[in-house]
Amino acid sequence: QTKDPKIALSLARSGILPFFILTCVVVYLWGKNIGGENFGLAALAIFSFTPTILAISGVATTDMALCSTVTTSVYIYWRWLLKRSLGLTVLLGIFVGLSILSKLSAIIFLPVALLALYVGNRFVTRSDLTTKERKAPVVHHWVSAAIVIFLIVWSGYRFSFESINIHIPESMLSL
Repeated sequence: QTKDPKIALSLARSGILPFFILTCVVVYLWGKNIGGENFGLAALAIFSFTPTILAISGVATTDMALCSTVTTSVYIYWRWLLKRSLGLTVLLGIFVGLSILSKLSAIIFLPVALLALYVGNRFVTRSDLTTKERKAPVVHHWVSAAIVIFLIVWSGYRFSFESINIHIPESMLSL
């Protein structure tokens, strides 16, 4: 801990940068998967120079963490729709759990984004109707992902069975 506010602010802001870097990597990979190397670089340039992204990447808030983990979750889900695997299922569970931990509003964003991606994949491209592998039952994948999500969120709360109020000092509760 530091008592110098400038150092504390710099440290807090530097904690957001890994989320920006992760999102840049995901945007590049997603673009590269869709349209090749140049498309990935163009997507990365557009994303990384967007004023809103630059703004939330330089301040110590949870907005970039949410942006990063939701974007990564949606990308992993897109990859999972193309080729289901236990590894992608676990990764999806990890990043959905991290999304929820970064900001509870992810509970609203993620279902909408994942449903839109599913509908686009299913009804627009009809790509999930072409291979036998994609027709296999997916219940075990969803159960696995749900278990991982639960464990990630629970670990964020230190595997506690107690109410949140138990960790708050009595002096704070009277405010």
